[in-house]
Amino acid sequence: MHIIDFKAAHDSDIHWCLEIYMDAMQPLVAELLPEWNVQRLKCSFEQSFKLEEVKIIFDQNKRVGWIQEQNHIDKVVLGQIYVHADCRGGGIGTAAMKLFLAKAEKQKLPCELWVMKNNPARQFYLRLDFKIVEENETKYRMIRTA
Repeated sequence: MHIIDFKAAHDSDIHWCLEIYMDAMQPLVAELLPEWNVQRLKCSFEQSFKLEEVKIIFDQNKRVGWIQEQNHIDKVVLGQIYVHADCRGGGIGTAAMKLFLAKAEKQKLPCELWVMKNNPARQFYLRLDFKIVEENETKYRMIRTA
């Protein structure tokens, strides 16, 4: 059983978050965008990663991933969620998402996210009652109503 908790990220977490991001995103981006390269992927991380929005995911006091959320007056946006490769497939991501969604439900707010079209997490989000409402060349925008 997982005991999931979110704690504010600190400057000392940024490199660790980047490593997890690169590990998860490289194969997805390489498949979808032939012009990608490592430097562009790092730039994408630097542009989207906002320390004040990031929380480190802990399972029984062990750092296992990170989540970035943006709280708006009318919705909660899941900017990013990543679980360390060594911890994937054991239910940590599900437990973390349920904690994230419970917070939005308590506030009676819908949740929104964008997911790459080739990301297997898309099916996971569909199981959590997210619906595809928009798409572009590489991503789906998904919403879960309150």
